[in-house]
Amino acid sequence: MNAKPTASRFGLHVILVFLVAILVRVWFVMDHLRRLPIMRSPDQDSAMYETWAKTLLSGVMYTSDVFTMAPGFPLFLSFWYRLAGTDPLAAVLMQCTLGVVTTMMVVFLTRRLFGDREAIVAGLLYTGMPALYFYETKLLPTTLALWLLVFSLLLLQIAYQNKRISLYFLAGIVTGLLVVVRANMLIYGGLVFLGLLWAAWKTRNQPKIAAVLFVLGIAISMGPVMAHNLGHGELVPVAANGGINLYIGNHPEARGVYVD
Repeated sequence: MNAKPTASRFGLHVILVFLVAILVRVWFVMDHLRRLPIMRSPDQDSAMYETWAKTLLSGVMYTSDVFTMAPGFPLFLSFWYRLAGTDPLAAVLMQCTLGVVTTMMVVFLTRRLFGDREAIVAGLLYTGMPALYFYETKLLPTTLALWLLVFSLLLLQIAYQNKRISLYFLAGIVTGLLVVVRANMLIYGGLVFLGLLWAAWKTRNQPKIAAVLFVLGIAISMGPVMAHNLGHGELVPVAANGGINLYIGNHPEARGVYVD
């Protein structure tokens, strides 16, 4: 008797989270347009990604050497530029839309794991993270990486709960794309692989083929990038900028903040 009212109430709460996620982004973008004209003129890393994306539009790979930055985001950005033009503001609005989608995915992933109330709380907490909007208004890979990460987790949860073995392969594909966008997320992929092996050995509820399919999916997504790097003489899975980034973030004069 109470199932329909409960479902209806949850639906209303989801709509509320959805509207809040949109309104916060509208305010943030308008505020940035007023105070920070660089949204229309990317600088620093955003400028490098934009230049790379525009170069890809002309059919040039941008580098004739090992990738020093993960190529996933500029590839994605070049695809967007081909569809919608090269206005950086349009790309920012696209990222804000992707951020709203990610928020909804967080809600539904949390609902599957914990329940309705926890799902709404998770959606509101996620919406309340200022760092999301900082990155969504920059041409940086963080927003795309978050969407891919939550998508991967959602696929893994559905695969495990519903015993859909084929979804482990799709989760691997998505995780591989995540790694191509943010190379350090290879650690996440490795941990998931170990977790799948542990589940297969410890609980006997998880077939070993799940781990194999997951890794196969990652390999397919990462394969072209790794082949490019191998073709230029280096065994680099994605990008060779790990060392310099470690130094930038930890040298004696590092302040621990992103300088915009």
